[in-house]
Amino acid sequence: MKFVCIVGTGTNGTDSLTLEAKRAIDGSEMLIGAGRMLEPYRESGRLCAEAVRAEDILSEIIKGGKTNYAVLMSGDVGFYSGTSALLPLLKDFKVRLVPGISSVNAFFARIGKPWHDAEFVSLHGRNADIVSAVRRNAKTFCITGGGVPEIAALLTEYGFGKLRVYVGEKLGYEDERISETTAEELALSERDSLCVLLIENPHPRTGLSFGMADEDFIRGEVPMTKSEVRAVTLSKLRLEPSHICYDIGAGTGSVTVEMALSCHKGRVYAIEREKDAAGLIRQNALKHQTANIEILHGQAPEALRGLPAPDAVFVGGAGGNLRDIIAAVLEKNRYARIVINAVTLETLHSAAEAMREMQIEPEIAEISVSKARKLGKYNLMTAQNPVFIISGQAKQGE
Repeated sequence: MKFVCIVGTGTNGTDSLTLEAKRAIDGSEMLIGAGRMLEPYRESGRLCAEAVRAEDILSEIIKGGKTNYAVLMSGDVGFYSGTSALLPLLKDFKVRLVPGISSVNAFFARIGKPWHDAEFVSLHGRNADIVSAVRRNAKTFCITGGGVPEIAALLTEYGFGKLRVYVGEKLGYEDERISETTAEELALSERDSLCVLLIENPHPRTGLSFGMADEDFIRGEVPMTKSEVRAVTLSKLRLEPSHICYDIGAGTGSVTVEMALSCHKGRVYAIEREKDAAGLIRQNALKHQTANIEILHGQAPEALRGLPAPDAVFVGGAGGNLRDIIAAVLEKNRYARIVINAVTLETLHSAAEAMREMQIEPEIAEISVSKARKLGKYNLMTAQNPVFIISGQAKQGE
């Protein structure tokens, strides 16, 4: 039986080692890890194998010919570590995990702040929505993996330029640097690739409510789904935080933005054939700090090609292609939830028939909204056009 100890080596691999980690390393016959973590041990004549990918580490263990191995992981084995990919490959070995001092522990200690209430985001070899995290949280800790000015520029573009940012470079090394600045200032500076950030937002936007005021959106001359209808429409979509969404015929982007706010761990694709409308969607995305929106200028269903499979789809404008759009959506995900808004009986009929043709029983609601307007000292109710909301989803297993 081979014994494998996965060791969290802390921030610099030597000085921040815990006593337990040091004992695990000293008791091993062979060390495996990235070159910079093995470097301190090569001079002592220890048997070392350089490997980073989980498959390569497993290969070194299999061919190593030893009984006791220590795999060195930077930071802590449970915090954005390669350990998660390696563990499933080590089922035939006796495995022990040794925690280390992570960049979180070290950095928050340096700046004298607690971290139990922080949101954690890693952009090191990952895609993550830093803008949504900052919008929703008072504290956001970010592992950057480089590209710090670009991250700061993105935050600045979405209205967070004045936020306070703490920067930790090369934590645990002799040339460690801790600084405090703003996002807009950070965007103009150069920083080391071994860098972490803490972004503080004193006014996080945590609540969710469907049907934002119409006045909250930049409108121009482009049609917009009104507040009350939008609220019901969004409720029918049954959105979850990690959903992938389409807004087809997105108009000003009012539904797009509210989708993006609800699906802050997902992504929203706004498809719009009118160039002016696509520009308004961009303006509203910036205004409401929703970076998880991708705008596609084109006509559905052609514009849907290449997009990931959706969980929820709203069709506000089909351009006469309603049946083909529904078919294209269901081809990507048979169980996608579809909601269609219609203002004419003909569109209502087409939507319902298309759904039934594809073995989805539509749910149909009609929304009539009247709103008060001032006329002298009186308030008169003014009716908006009634809207049909057609929603449906294939049942699992059908």
